[in-house]
Amino acid sequence: TPVFTEKVFGLTESTLGNFLQAMTPILRDSEKRKRVNFDEFFITMAEHLVHSEFQTKLMIDSLKNEKPSTREELYRRISLAKCHIDEHYLQELNLDTLAEVAMTSKYHFLRCFKEIYHCSPYHYVLQKRLQHSAHLLLKDRHSLTEIALETGFTDRRAFNKAFKKMYGTLPTAFRT
Repeated sequence: TPVFTEKVFGLTESTLGNFLQAMTPILRDSEKRKRVNFDEFFITMAEHLVHSEFQTKLMIDSLKNEKPSTREELYRRISLAKCHIDEHYLQELNLDTLAEVAMTSKYHFLRCFKEIYHCSPYHYVLQKRLQHSAHLLLKDRHSLTEIALETGFTDRRAFNKAFKKMYGTLPTAFRT
């Protein structure tokens, strides 16, 4: 019997999350909700769920362990640590804490995280912080130093360097 993998999805992390995020305002509005074809809605939702499960299985299979049950358990544990990062990326995070959340050694955690997500936990956190800073740059009028410190960078110089490397432009130019 097919079994779906237990996983927490970020809203923009999967096609299912994107679909549900787009449908939420429609479903909350009683007038718009009356026009929804719920048969089609649930079929589309099921298609996205199957697609997400397929992507999850690919990530599980990227782990280099012999037994499928070991790969699934490792994936579950590493996913817990990734969820921890997603919830706490603006705070100071270290490898010891993340490995503890994943219930693995830090070396095993680091290797498995890279195998699943194709980047180190450090680069994943950096990417999350830079995405958040880009959002703040477009939305707020806080100083670059305030944004740098709020998003976990030690100073404006480190923020500028990382931002330029990811986006190809300095934060000041990105903002305008």
